[in-house]
Amino acid sequence: MLPESRVETFRKAAQSGSAKHGYKGLPVHALPGLHEFVAQILSNALQPGATVLELAAGTGALSLRLTDSGFKVVACDYVRENYRLHGKVPFVEVDLNQRFAGLVPLADAVVAVEIIEHLENTRHFFREGAAALRDNGILVVTTPNLDNPVSLAYLIRGGRPLWFSHDDYRAFGHITPVPLWVMQEAAQEAGLRCTRMDSFGDSGRWVAGWPRMKWFARLIDRVMAGPRHKSEILVAVFQKGPQ
Repeated sequence: MLPESRVETFRKAAQSGSAKHGYKGLPVHALPGLHEFVAQILSNALQPGATVLELAAGTGALSLRLTDSGFKVVACDYVRENYRLHGKVPFVEVDLNQRFAGLVPLADAVVAVEIIEHLENTRHFFREGAAALRDNGILVVTTPNLDNPVSLAYLIRGGRPLWFSHDDYRAFGHITPVPLWVMQEAAQEAGLRCTRMDSFGDSGRWVAGWPRMKWFARLIDRVMAGPRHKSEILVAVFQKGPQ
């Protein structure tokens, strides 16, 4: 069971009204456009009428968007009172730090937008996410991108990557940084293969008025080896099936 302090963090975040954008009156606590980006990935990958399980649904904004896109959606969250679509879109109360796959119907897709950084065990999440999928189903995960040059500049300068400051830990419950390589290894161990790796958002906004950090991030970008996903949010798609 989650500590009451962390439950209260989630409850306040959804009820604060601090979201600056939304969908049909439901607040969205994610970067503008991220929900649309994820919805497009699902529309490209699934047939109309496919079953989608949304984990940590919050108010239900993405669940409603996906329902409007023609999917059969089941929403999950730990804080029941935050969810605003009771009676419209099916809801299951779950603690994602515990076993949850057996509590929800098997799905063609499982969606976890901006949640794994709030969880205590990344590998447990991927095992349960895989168990909740039908064969050949997909798991879509988003989380702060620790590998972008700006986040690495923050890490080198202050000891913590972007979105994982002390205040982020206390105010938003960002307790678990998940680098790309950890995500890939955890998914593979759970029987999932990566079919798409992308990133979303403008990480440069965090150094726009900070010339030295902007220069430092550019220097890091130049010396980093291999291709990198440079945007603020990492977006990954994994499929259940043979490796």
